[in-house]
Amino acid sequence: MKEFTQKHYPALIAWIVIVAVAIIAMPNVSALVREKGAVTLPDNAPSQMAARMEKKANGNKAVRTYTAVFSNGDNKLSTHQSKQIDTKLSELKNESGLTVTKVMGPSDNAETKKQLQAKDGTTQLAQITVKKNGQIASQVKKLRSQLELNGIDTYITGVDALNDDFSTVTEKGIQKTEVIAVIFIFIVLVLIFRSPIVPLISLLNVGVAFITSLSIVMNLVQHFNFPLSNFTQVFLVIVLFGIGTDYNILLYDYFKGQLAAGVPVLDATRETRRHGGRTVLYSGLSVLIGFSSLWLAKFPFYQSASAVAIGVVVLLPVLLTLNMFFMNVLGEKMFWPSKVAGGEGSSKLWHGLSRAAIAQPVVAIAVVLAVGVPFALGYNSELNFNNADEVPSSYQSKAGYLVIQDHFSKGMSAPATIYIKSDKKLDTQAKLAAIDDLTQYLQKEDGIKTVASVTEPGGSKLSEMYLGDQLQTITKGLKDSQAGLKKIKSGLNSANSQLSSSDTNKQIAQVQELADGSSQLQKAVKSYTNGVSEVQSGTAQVASGTSTASSSVKTAASGASQTANGANTLASGASQTASGASTLASGASQTASGANTLASGASQAASGTSSLASGAQQVASGTNQVASAAKQVASGTDRVSTGTAALSKGTQTLQISTSGLTTQMSELNAGTKQLAEGANTMNSQISTLQTQAQQLIKAITNSENQGVITKFTPEIESQITALTTAMGKLATGTTTLNDQVTASAAKLPELTSGVSDLTSSAAKLAAGAAKTNSGAQQTASGAAKAAAGAQTAANGASQLSSASGQLVSGANSLASGSNQVATGANSLSTATGSVSSGASKVAQANAKLASGLSALATGSDTLNAGAQKVAAGATTLNNNSAALNSGETQVNTGVQELNTKLSGMTKQLSELGTGLTAADKGLSTIASGSKTMRSYLLELQNSYMGKDFYLPKASIHSKAFKPSLDTYMADGKHITYFTVVFKGDPNSTKANNQFKTMKRDLDAKMKHSALKGSQVAIAGQTSQDNDLRSLANGDFQRTATIMLIGIAIALIVVTQSILQPLTILGTLVTAFFASMGITRLFSMHVLDDNLLSWNTPFFTFIMLMALGVDYSIFLMIRFKDDKQEPDLRQRMLKASTTIGAVVLSAAVILGGTFAALIPSGVTTLIQVALGVIFGLIILVILLPIAMSGLISLNEWHEQKEHETED
Repeated sequence: MKEFTQKHYPALIAWIVIVAVAIIAMPNVSALVREKGAVTLPDNAPSQMAARMEKKANGNKAVRTYTAVFSNGDNKLSTHQSKQIDTKLSELKNESGLTVTKVMGPSDNAETKKQLQAKDGTTQLAQITVKKNGQIASQVKKLRSQLELNGIDTYITGVDALNDDFSTVTEKGIQKTEVIAVIFIFIVLVLIFRSPIVPLISLLNVGVAFITSLSIVMNLVQHFNFPLSNFTQVFLVIVLFGIGTDYNILLYDYFKGQLAAGVPVLDATRETRRHGGRTVLYSGLSVLIGFSSLWLAKFPFYQSASAVAIGVVVLLPVLLTLNMFFMNVLGEKMFWPSKVAGGEGSSKLWHGLSRAAIAQPVVAIAVVLAVGVPFALGYNSELNFNNADEVPSSYQSKAGYLVIQDHFSKGMSAPATIYIKSDKKLDTQAKLAAIDDLTQYLQKEDGIKTVASVTEPGGSKLSEMYLGDQLQTITKGLKDSQAGLKKIKSGLNSANSQLSSSDTNKQIAQVQELADGSSQLQKAVKSYTNGVSEVQSGTAQVASGTSTASSSVKTAASGASQTANGANTLASGASQTASGASTLASGASQTASGANTLASGASQAASGTSSLASGAQQVASGTNQVASAAKQVASGTDRVSTGTAALSKGTQTLQISTSGLTTQMSELNAGTKQLAEGANTMNSQISTLQTQAQQLIKAITNSENQGVITKFTPEIESQITALTTAMGKLATGTTTLNDQVTASAAKLPELTSGVSDLTSSAAKLAAGAAKTNSGAQQTASGAAKAAAGAQTAANGASQLSSASGQLVSGANSLASGSNQVATGANSLSTATGSVSSGASKVAQANAKLASGLSALATGSDTLNAGAQKVAAGATTLNNNSAALNSGETQVNTGVQELNTKLSGMTKQLSELGTGLTAADKGLSTIASGSKTMRSYLLELQNSYMGKDFYLPKASIHSKAFKPSLDTYMADGKHITYFTVVFKGDPNSTKANNQFKTMKRDLDAKMKHSALKGSQVAIAGQTSQDNDLRSLANGDFQRTATIMLIGIAIALIVVTQSILQPLTILGTLVTAFFASMGITRLFSMHVLDDNLLSWNTPFFTFIMLMALGVDYSIFLMIRFKDDKQEPDLRQRMLKASTTIGAVVLSAAVILGGTFAALIPSGVTTLIQVALGVIFGLIILVILLPIAMSGLISLNEWHEQKEHETED
């Protein structure tokens, strides 16, 4: 049992069980690394705040964003290919397996086309957002299978895809590293110990430590969220196999020396664990302190390296227990087939360097400074933060990334996103204006290519959303309205002129004159009718008398001759004059009296002559009345004709004016409606403009031009007030005009009706006048017939007068009657010349009466025929009197109706004229106001205010603007975001400096805008890089300081000195700066990488500090253990010579192990490997020089310590 315990079998069993449990409990390392291995930033980092806003904007759902790249090489994508891409993207939206939440392609609208289609037409992009379900690799694979097209290169890239591929690259690199490291270590150990068994035992010990520590770390990650990165496993492999092998070399070399000295195996094992184990423990504790200090880092990525400390904690007991089992059990067989003779080795290199430094300590220190100071002074802190460079171009995500950079701006590969979150909704006019102002402000930032936002979705202005463009539309409308006002005003003036020229009063006067004529006509017609009746009665008596006279004409032939002459003269006078008919009747009566006397000798002739005289008297009287009435009728009909003609002309003019006025009133009504609508629109726009101006004034009150703005603010407000007043007058004038036009238009139908009635009455009047004229013509015709009958009667009377010459006894009486006839004819001659001539003929005929009596019989027959004609004419006159009465009645009725209508219309025309005049004045006011307003708006349009964004409330949620709101706003319109594309590489230092400037300006701008008080955060690769730079650089310095302090404390404990730890740390720092300088040059000229990866300096530093201190401890412990040598210089020379072989072997092992990282293909791992290798080379050279030179310079200190111990 004792042997069982002494040979450490319990340790073997224990580690077998531990390894078995570790393997069983081992989580899925690859899945954990993919899930939690990406670089994460603290929750208070700005980019993480933006990530939370992004999640909020996506409905509190975690999402991933990918970029689909469709490229046709150097050829433009055809229309058919573009349609194929559109079809694929449309189908993708309905893909349930991928849970796609958003797809934005170039065909969505003109704005997305600007952003997502390359200018050369060869490449198109699509932004695809999916829920964070499952692994990235599976999502990328599904996306590629869904979007792949024949003849088009299709790639899926993005930050998530690149990071996932980086994890894949790292994982494959680790696998290569593990294999290469194991092979390399095995070969080196074989070369060192000349035995295959030692390498196997060493690898087995380190393997146990690695498996156990890896299982512990991964379980801590899975269950306790221990920090993890893509590099955790690889560094665990490198460090454990590196320092584990180094420690094993130290232990195996010491064990071999003990065996060579003849020490039994059990005692040799104990001595090895006691002395060698102490060195390993001190070194291990220094490494443990170094890596444990990383736990104090704030950056989780740096904290993840503290997993190496867990590995060291496991490694140390494994090496100090399991190694003891193999030493006890195998003994010398461990080194088979080589022999254990020969003891410890030595290093000529370290011996020579130490001796030179001891001899010239000042030179030695100067050499160390000469190596470190130039590199430290020339250290370039500019680093590469682009993880995409870590991925080989053979990966799809990297290939797509490169295509984007080739065909778009480099910033398009990783745009930044600015999120703004407000407690109030952002879809208001003021907020949208502030967003647009901020968009334009950011677009002017140095290094920014485009900024897209809700107001500029394509990264450029939409002109119709700015006051300048809107004012241009308004001013154009005002210009058009001015032309319309001018046209309307011209129409109003024309209508007013026509109304004025129509002279309604004159027409009314004419109608009144016509009415007067109508009254006279009525009287004349009445007289005419009476006259016709008398004529008709007289002609009847004449007809009767002539019949009687005709029967006795033969008896009184001689007396009838003279009577015929007198009757002939009387008929001639009666036919020539109507006005002297009464005098003619008196003469005819005396002639009839003479005829009666003449008829004394012939009773029948006397009787006939008496009847003839009586009928002639009635005919004369009726003829007189008819003549008088005919005059009146003629006068009335002339006046009616004149009035009718004037009325016809007036009504024609009035009809034309009314027709034109109706047309113009229609145009005026339409024009006033348009004017009212235009005025309302302008009023609304002016009101909106006033509101916008007030908002603008408020918005810019605190701007940097506050002084200038304050100076012009009263003027702007005054102009706006004046404009508002003008618009008020414009609205009032428009309303008044509209009311007047409406009232006038309402009266137009009445006017039109009156004119129609007037026209109808005029037509009736014309018809009545026509009938009157016809009756007058018929009367004239009847009078002509009566005259003809009278002429015939005169002829008969002439014959009768010639026959009466035989009646001597009645000559005197006849002469006396003839004298009276002559006297009556003379009186009648005052009226007409015709009656005078007739009287003269009667006088002459009276002298011949006796000779004409013989012809009385013949004249009597003729007189009878004439009387019949007179009766027919009288009948015609009587018949026409009814038509004349009817015509007169119609004329009178029409004239009175016309007079009434025109009198009523006068007031309407007067009101219309007043309205037209007022409308003309109103239009003048409107035109003046419109001109003033247009002048002001033109000035405003060309001012700085014309560049302001303004969107009417009704347009904010319109169909046209809704897509922009849906795309760039979320969380109930409380969150909006801006997409910022940099001109250059978004991961470059230059872009980072531009980002800092933009962020500083953004914060300052937000303090003085309507968005003040809102939360602002920036997401995207550039934002993460900025946070990463700030955190990495700051935490690097902090962590490095903590590590150096921890290592210094460990070294003080080991060396029991202060100066030595400082020298060792100085040597390590010198090796670090020198290795970084050399690594940068090597990367630049050999690897074609101008910059070191951002985490290369950090990992190189912690590896060199934590691992390089081992070699210092190896040297100093050997220096302290050789106390039997009193000369400190010789003691250091001997320690350097002896431990040099171990350190060189360990450095080769460690350097070789790190060299196994180079084939991984990961830039960071390659650069870290180079940094550690160069650092180890420098360290193994500088360490013996620096420590030997220090001991030589400070021998007095060491001597004093030696004397104290003695």
